[in-house]
Amino acid sequence: MLRRFFDANTLPCVIDPVKGPAVKAAASTGKACIKDRPECYPGARCTDGQPLVDTTTSLVATQCPLVYCIEAGGGTPTKDEAKCEDTVVKSLVKYVGFINKCYDKCAKSEQAGKLPAGSCAPALGAGAPPPTDAKTVECLGKAFTKTQAGIDTKCVPLVSRPTCYGATDGNAWATLVRGLVWTQTVDIVCGSPSGGFLN
Repeated sequence: MLRRFFDANTLPCVIDPVKGPAVKAAASTGKACIKDRPECYPGARCTDGQPLVDTTTSLVATQCPLVYCIEAGGGTPTKDEAKCEDTVVKSLVKYVGFINKCYDKCAKSEQAGKLPAGSCAPALGAGAPPPTDAKTVECLGKAFTKTQAGIDTKCVPLVSRPTCYGATDGNAWATLVRGLVWTQTVDIVCGSPSGGFLN
């Protein structure tokens, strides 16, 4: 499946059985779950992180042709277009980390009894209410704004943006990734995490 999305130079790195990102993610998940597995997690998930690892890999792979649309179409980007594409990727990877930190901090406060249960529930779907914790909402807002601005610094003016992006700007990219992250939270944060799992 992955061969459909990654070229011959990138695929070996992605599927490396020792140093590949999927292998590292599986090992990291297993290490965290050994301390204290969330009751709502099936046992296998805490062994290798599946199916979450494969799902995340597929989500990333399917976005690659959208970001690197010039290369996906058989073309070669200009220097400015390449900078824009690379900035989109780097900014969105950081954004996923920012979102995680916002929710992780909230979940730890909830676990410690500093926040009511359900305060950290993510917004799922259009029009869904955001978390009720104001600090988490503020944290997520700052992360979104920072990501949007970071992308637009290299992808604006339009001459720097690949024509195959169309009207897709920093706001659109951040919105897309935010939606992809939130679709996974139901499986990842399926119940109130224990202190052992969060640490």
